[in-house]
Amino acid sequence: MPYYTIFEGTVHPSKTSTSDKFYSTLAPHLRRQPGLVEEINYLNQNPHDSMLLSSWVSEEALTKWQTLPIHLRIQKAAREGVFSSFRIRLGWESESATSRMTEAPGQFMVLYQHPKGSAHGSNNTNSMEHLLRDGCDASEILRALLDHAVWWTETHVLHVSGWPDVATVEKFENSLERVPGDWLRRIAVARDYTGIHRREAPEKTEPDSEKRL
Repeated sequence: MPYYTIFEGTVHPSKTSTSDKFYSTLAPHLRRQPGLVEEINYLNQNPHDSMLLSSWVSEEALTKWQTLPIHLRIQKAAREGVFSSFRIRLGWESESATSRMTEAPGQFMVLYQHPKGSAHGSNNTNSMEHLLRDGCDASEILRALLDHAVWWTETHVLHVSGWPDVATVEKFENSLERVPGDWLRRIAVARDYTGIHRREAPEKTEPDSEKRL
C-alpha cells in the first residue's frame, strides 16, 4: 500500500538561498533512496511557499529516509532557521477506513490534480466549487471541509483538501467533475505535525552535531 508524505512550508524571505542549498544537497540522496516511488515539487502564488509530495512503497521505506544522518542534520537546521512555518502530513493511500489509520478522529486527505488546460482551467482560487458537477449541493459538501490549499506545477493544478471521515470524502469524490488527464488519491492520515506541534513527529535519533551539512 503506497505511503505518502505531504510537506507544505514557508521559507523566511532572507533564507531562500539557504533553503535552495539544503534542497540541492538532499535531492540526490532522496532520489537514490530505496523505496521512493515519486517526488513532485509544487508552488503557489507566494514565492516563499512550496510543497513537496512524495510517495513510498511503505512506511518503513519513508522512515529510513527520515532517519538518514544527512537528512536528520538538514531537517534540524531547516526547522530552527529556515522555515517560518511548515506542516507535514503522512499516511496511506486508502479506499476505505483501515485499522492503520491515525488515532485522531477520522482524518483524511484528498489529492486531486488536473491539467491546467482542462475544463477546470488554471484556476488558482481557494474555492473548490468550480470542481464540482452542476446540480450538486456544493454548500452541504464543502461544509465538512477541514482545510484546502491549491498548488501547481507548470502543467498541472493540485488541490489538497482535508476531511473528517470517509463519508464526507466519498460525498466530495462522487460530486467531482472529472476531466481527462486528472487523478485523485485518498490518504488516510497517520501523522500530522508542524514545526511547533510535534507530538506526532516520528521518533528519531538526534543528528551528530559535530558533522557538517
